[in-house]
Amino acid sequence: MLTAVRVKKERTQCNVEDDTQGAATGEFAIQAERVVHLTLDIGVGDESQHKGGERREGGEFPTDFPVVCHQPSAAGMHCDDGDTEGQAPTVPKAEVPEIVTFVDDVDEKEEPIEIEEPGGDLQCLGLHSVEPASRVKRCASRCHALSLSSVGVGVRAFRFSVMTSGAPDATSWRNLVERVDAEGYDVVHMPQHRGAKGFSPLVALGFVASHSSRLRIGTLVLDNESVHPAVVARDAATLDLLSGGRLELGIGAGWLEADHATIGQDFAPVGARIERLSEAIDVLRSCWLGDTANFTGSHYALREAPNYPKPTQPAGPPILVGGGGKRVLSLAAQKADIVSFVPNMSAGRVGRESAANATGAATAEKLAWVREAAGDRMEGLELHTNLTNVFVTDERIPTMEKVARGYGLDDPSDALAIPHVVIGTVAQCLEQLLERRETTGISHYTVFEANLDAFAPILAELVGR
Repeated sequence: MLTAVRVKKERTQCNVEDDTQGAATGEFAIQAERVVHLTLDIGVGDESQHKGGERREGGEFPTDFPVVCHQPSAAGMHCDDGDTEGQAPTVPKAEVPEIVTFVDDVDEKEEPIEIEEPGGDLQCLGLHSVEPASRVKRCASRCHALSLSSVGVGVRAFRFSVMTSGAPDATSWRNLVERVDAEGYDVVHMPQHRGAKGFSPLVALGFVASHSSRLRIGTLVLDNESVHPAVVARDAATLDLLSGGRLELGIGAGWLEADHATIGQDFAPVGARIERLSEAIDVLRSCWLGDTANFTGSHYALREAPNYPKPTQPAGPPILVGGGGKRVLSLAAQKADIVSFVPNMSAGRVGRESAANATGAATAEKLAWVREAAGDRMEGLELHTNLTNVFVTDERIPTMEKVARGYGLDDPSDALAIPHVVIGTVAQCLEQLLERRETTGISHYTVFEANLDAFAPILAELVGR
C-alpha cells in the first residue's frame, strides 16, 4: 500500500518514441515507494485504456488495469549509457492505488494530485520525471512519464519476526528455518547472550540466509560491549553482501549483567554503556560508506580503516536500537532506523520493575520520548516490539486478570494495552494488533519461538496487511 505522499507537480520532459498512440502523447508510469524502502517504477495499463474519453483531465484509470512492474532500464527502456534490460521486480497489485486521478496537461503549480483507494484514506501525490529525456531512446512498454514518490509515512504494513536462540542440532535448525519461511514470517531474529546457551547469531543467520531466499535476518541484539564496532561492521557488511542485502543489525548497550560476569568483564554504569553505543552507531555507518573510515570519539577511533567488503544495501543494514528508558530510546530515535520498545533493563536483570515498565501507560510515555527526540525523522522510523506472550483462549477475562497481576496492574482491562501481549480468541487477538498499530504506530512484532503454534492462526490473517 502506498503511504501518504506529496511532491511537486510539473510537466515532465520525457520525449519517448514508440509506435503506440499512448507513448507518443506521453503516457504515465507510477513510481511507488514501498514501506520496506524499495522504490519501483510501475507501468500501468495499455494503449486502449488511455484513448478517447479515458484520457481526459480528471478522468480515472480503470480499476482492473494490468500491472507491469519495471525499473527505468527494464521492460524495454534502452538508455544511452549502455544500460541493459533489468529483471522486473514483483509487486503485489494491492500496493498500487486502485483509483488514480488522471492529469494530462499540467502546469508548474505545486497542487497535489489526489489518489484514493477504495475504503482508504485520501493520498496526495505529485509528479517528477522518471527518466531524463537525453537517456531514453525508446520505450516498448507503453507507459507515461509521470511518477509518484512517497515522502511521508501513514500506517505501515505489519512485519513479523521470530526470536530464536538456536536448536539442538543442524537438522532441527533447518526444520525451524523451513517452518518460519513457510508460515510467512519476515525476519529471523537471534539474540547474543554470552551468559546463556545459544548459537552464535551471525554464524547461524548466515545459514538462514543460505537456506531461504526470502527471509530477512536480524540480530536482536548484539552486545556492543563485547566487540569493537568496526569489527561488527565488517562482519555485518559481509553477511549483508552474502545474503543479498537481507541483514538488519540490532545492537544494544549490553543490559544483562550475567553476560559480562561470565567472561570477567566489568559491568559499566548504564550511562557509559549508552555513550559507547551512540559512538558505535556512528562507527558502523562510517564503515559502510566510502572506501575508508575515519572517526574520533571519546571511546572509539578509526584511522583510514579500509571499508571492505561493502554491504549490498547502499546505506548499510538498517540499524535497530531498543530500550525502555528515555536516554536510550532518544538515542534510537535520533540514530537508528528501527526503534524497539522493551522493558527498562537498566538494573541488569529481569524483575518486577521491568514488568511495571512494560504496561500500556509506560509505552505511551516511551512513544512520547521517541517522537520528541526524532523530530522530522519520525516518519521514516519503523516501530518494533517483542510479542513475548500469546494467549489464544476463550477464557479471556481470567487470563486478563492473571496477566494484570503479573504486571502489577489493578485493572484487568489494562492487560490488553500491554504491547508485548495478546489475549483472547484469534479474532480478538487480531483486533488487538490492528488497533495497537493504529494507536501506537508499532507495526513490527517479534514472536518468541515458544509461541509459534499459538500465533500461527493470527499470522495467517495478518500476512501482507
